[in-house]
Amino acid sequence: MMQQMSEETKQALSIYVSQTGTINTLWNLFLLVGLAMLGYVYKDRTLMDDWNVKLGLTIGFAVFAFGNSAAILRSQRILVAATEYLNKVNAGGDDSFNHLLKSHSAVSVESIRKAHILFTLLTLTAMWLPNIAKALF
Repeated sequence: MMQQMSEETKQALSIYVSQTGTINTLWNLFLLVGLAMLGYVYKDRTLMDDWNVKLGLTIGFAVFAFGNSAAILRSQRILVAATEYLNKVNAGGDDSFNHLLKSHSAVSVESIRKAHILFTLLTLTAMWLPNIAKALF
């Protein structure tokens, strides 16, 4: 079965796997940095009220999130293209293997962009929430 698979299909599968790993790593890094930042701010009351530190963290996290998003979206575009290729290819031979190739899917780039923006805004809101609550109440 694998001998019948074209070199292009093997490369598409390799690209699919590597981009999935890259995207997972980038998302994990994004979540880790966001949680670390929130932990840093919430660990000490003086930091929570220090607007200079929080403003610096806000700007730094926003810049990091922008770069991280750009990297994730670039990899997601490649993943979507590999998925489209795998869904069209006919490896010949066993129909169940062809069905396996067509089962690959990828979330749209726009959905990933929206999710990243949402998580960024939630992280920044969580950082400023005590200040917002204090100002309102």
